[in-house]
Amino acid sequence: MIISCTVEVSDKRCKDAWISAFADYQSTQAQKIALVASNEQATAQAELDHYIADQSSGCMV
Repeated sequence: MIISCTVEVSDKRCKDAWISAFADYQSTQAQKIALVASNEQATAQAELDHYIADQSSGCMV
């Protein structure tokens, strides 16, 4: 997801602070998304490993 916006700052002394704060906030959101995706991938891999183990144990005679 990409969010774009335009910010107009009348006090130019604060402009860099606003940009820095916004960039910091966005980076924390990206980290949260990456963490969730990583957890979902690990869960899916564990389910697949379990399924394969079940299938292979059923084939042994």
